[in-house]
Amino acid sequence: MAKKHIKRKGDSLLRDGLVLCAIAVVLGLILGGVYWKTKKRIDDASDAARLSGYNNVYKDYTDIEFEESKELNKSIEEYNSENSENMRAYIDNASIAKDSQGSVAGYAFIAHSAGYSGNVTIAAGVDTSGTVTGIDIVYMNEMAGLGAGCTDESFKEQFKGKSGKIAIKDGGEPADNEIDGLTRATITSEAVVNAVNICLDYFSSINN
Repeated sequence: MAKKHIKRKGDSLLRDGLVLCAIAVVLGLILGGVYWKTKKRIDDASDAARLSGYNNVYKDYTDIEFEESKELNKSIEEYNSENSENMRAYIDNASIAKDSQGSVAGYAFIAHSAGYSGNVTIAAGVDTSGTVTGIDIVYMNEMAGLGAGCTDESFKEQFKGKSGKIAIKDGGEPADNEIDGLTRATITSEAVVNAVNICLDYFSSINN
């Protein structure tokens, strides 16, 4: 006479656990694949935006190429840890700008600073004399008609040729190191100035 198999509660729980574990593994592999595929697209887009910003801040130069430097970015990490809190901004990335002869023309920076509606991300060029070659707005989410005016060429052009520490004009004609802030968008104006200033300050720190 065949023995009757008695189904135990533990057997069911074990089977259900194994099924759930298998489902979790499969979902994890799927999500992992989606993450890495998406991450590459995001990284590619970020690299493209960074390079576009670099080219824009050196648009008055010809045949400029940008060279990554681990030593430079390591130096920036150390600088950020010591200074970014005081400067209210931080440098995210930098490359060495070189001309067609391979000579260093300056540096190209990506920097972030807190604006009115989140971080404002800029690209800034600083030549070997410590002078701003130009700036570009890589990302911002400021208010249309107000802070979004930081993308206007008339605003960005003010930074070109500036050196030292830039300030926002407080009445009268702007001095050599001052710029006109955006009307009714002081926080955004300060964000851009802070981001440019941290690039200038870093350049000064490695050349003094």
